[in-house]
Amino acid sequence: MATGTAGGLLDDPHAQSVFKHEILRQYLPPFIAMPGSTAVGKQVVVLDGFAGRGRYPDGSPGSAELILRAMRSFQNSRNVFGFFVEKDQALYANLSGVVEEYSSQGLSARAFAGSVEDHLDIVIRQAAPSPLLLFLDPCGAGLPFDRLVQVLVGPRRAARPQTEVLLNFSADLTRRAAGVVAGEGCAPRTARSRRRCRPLVAVRRGPAT
Repeated sequence: MATGTAGGLLDDPHAQSVFKHEILRQYLPPFIAMPGSTAVGKQVVVLDGFAGRGRYPDGSPGSAELILRAMRSFQNSRNVFGFFVEKDQALYANLSGVVEEYSSQGLSARAFAGSVEDHLDIVIRQAAPSPLLLFLDPCGAGLPFDRLVQVLVGPRRAARPQTEVLLNFSADLTRRAAGVVAGEGCAPRTARSRRRCRPLVAVRRGPAT
């Protein structure tokens, strides 16, 4: 029986997604409310970097729609910008429709096709004076760690405006990928591939002594 995305993994809110979505439900409203209360223009920026389809076929909300619902609940008291990124074209087609539903209600929401790395700079610029929440829940390999570090220790390293990350880190995936790197060598041909490879080598080798 197939267990990957072709086997329906993205069609049902399975146990892991239910758990992660509940974390998002509990975490997002206080983030919008509290940092947003003292932000310039009461503006808050939220990025869902691996937004998927936005809504499951049974009508239940995915991460993107959960964020959009939270944005709507603060529509009269906060200025929330939502950015939703999805690489898979079929899932993006669904996502963009969900985002458009809420945009037509006056929310500041945009959907982007492609990888989160492709669009991260746009989000960072929009969030320059504002609290920023990054929700990164990839299905498979995610944002390279050195790129995430650039965000956290770059211009946004100050205590304010706040930058917070909800990150799903797959230790099993990282170990498997590191094993492949160690077994086959790490000689990627592109700059992006080299950036992705360096932390995997470090994981495989362990901490320096």
